[in-house]
Amino acid sequence: NYTPGLLYSDSKTLYYLDFSTMEKHYLYMGGSAIWDIKIVEEEIYYDYENGKIKSLFTEFKSEERLHNIFSIEQDKKRIVDAGYYGLFSTLDNKILISGKEIEAKGYDNICSLASHEGTLYALLEHHECSSLLKIAVVDGLYYLGREILSWQGGNDHVPMMEIIPYGSMAAECASGGDFSVVSSVGNTYLDVNGLRIIGTEAEAKEYIHTFTITGLVGNNLQLLYTGDGMNRIVKAKIDLQKKEVLEKEDFVKDCFGVCAMEAVTDYDLHQKLIDHARRK
Repeated sequence: NYTPGLLYSDSKTLYYLDFSTMEKHYLYMGGSAIWDIKIVEEEIYYDYENGKIKSLFTEFKSEERLHNIFSIEQDKKRIVDAGYYGLFSTLDNKILISGKEIEAKGYDNICSLASHEGTLYALLEHHECSSLLKIAVVDGLYYLGREILSWQGGNDHVPMMEIIPYGSMAAECASGGDFSVVSSVGNTYLDVNGLRIIGTEAEAKEYIHTFTITGLVGNNLQLLYTGDGMNRIVKAKIDLQKKEVLEKEDFVKDCFGVCAMEAVTDYDLHQKLIDHARRK
């Protein structure tokens, strides 16, 4: 629950926001929008140039994917990325699940990845629904496993989700699970385990594309999410038991278009990011 700052992309630019001073530190600018950011230990990975991944502190650059990268995640000791092209091992550019395998299961692409207690989960979609699936690993080979949760209806496009160690899905989902899933649905509201969180409904000009969790204390979830056509960041506190917003306020305004966010929860990394920005 210690969160000293926020990594976020404002269109093509990567920034670090220091919560103690609200100072915005410039880190990187590329040629295309940055759609995902992932912290892995003391390194930062993010997509750039429509289909490639690079690291912030080292010289790593991945091979180009066939389509845009939607999600980057840590799976135990391996970093993985996903999109229409399937699931890849990021550092060695190895195919783990191909796009054809995804299509054979009736899905179009992998929108979002999350890891919980050593297990990788993937959010997949097609024109009728979005589904959360467990990724099975057998003898080092990756497969699409059982469905955990499904969002039905043509308008229920779910661009991203995060898993939190809270409660159980058993009462709300047939498959159950010792965690909860927070997601943005139809780009217009947030939900938990498929149930709408009251008070997160987007207004006419809003567009909830991305969010990041900054704290979890008891039933209270603290997070940041995009609003106003991705041009601002909203800070909210949510009661997970009642599934409603307790507090909500504008946190960062006048952005060009916030595409990705990742909360920083380590002070050493916080200081490393500030030092890196000051050297640029």
